[in-house]
Amino acid sequence: LQSVDVQADKLMLGGRPFAATRLRMDRQADAIALRLDGPAIVGAITVPGDLARGIRARFDRLYWPGATPAVDAGTTSTADVDVDPAGVPPLQLDVADLRLGDARLGSLTMQTHPIAQGLRIDQLDAVARTQKVTAVGDWTRLNGKATRTRLSMEFRADSLGHMLDAFGFKGVVAAGKTHASLQASWAGSPAAFALAALDGALDIDVGEGRLLEVKPGAGRILLSHH
Repeated sequence: LQSVDVQADKLMLGGRPFAATRLRMDRQADAIALRLDGPAIVGAITVPGDLARGIRARFDRLYWPGATPAVDAGTTSTADVDVDPAGVPPLQLDVADLRLGDARLGSLTMQTHPIAQGLRIDQLDAVARTQKVTAVGDWTRLNGKATRTRLSMEFRADSLGHMLDAFGFKGVVAAGKTHASLQASWAGSPAAFALAALDGALDIDVGEGRLLEVKPGAGRILLSHH
């Protein structure tokens, strides 16, 4: 089999649906080249014959759909159960325009490598015009078939308002320079990330700003450092 060209009304990728997506596969001398084209995903994946060399993926855009009800409930998806994180080859992922549900995260760079218990995330950097997110962590299999992701994350933003806008909470806060750290874990793979399913601790330092959803004449509420 040298090539495949499929147009799917709904393509399932990592347990998420991508509408009206074309998938093309071409066999090369020492690798398989995949191309994805659709409203929510445009990019290429190179899978070498020797998987130890690592998989390389580059996307012009990747608009990852929001969490499914199963993920919201904190359960492991079928896709996660079927994948052994320790068997995932090294991955180099670059995305020019990443969206995670309603969140607009900008450009992404991620590098991973396998460990005995699963997969280690060596680098995860998401950089937008007004904010930056960095993270390291792991995805490991627990007792039985369940897996869990753990990340140590840092958030920096010129404005808490801009950061909340990027995460889909528009028009809540103005200004407020922000630095936050989050130790988080959730059931399933890194792709199962959902705010409703997180366990962890958040430490946040916010500069002066103001809440926007205040009726005229009621005054302004200032955000102080804490």
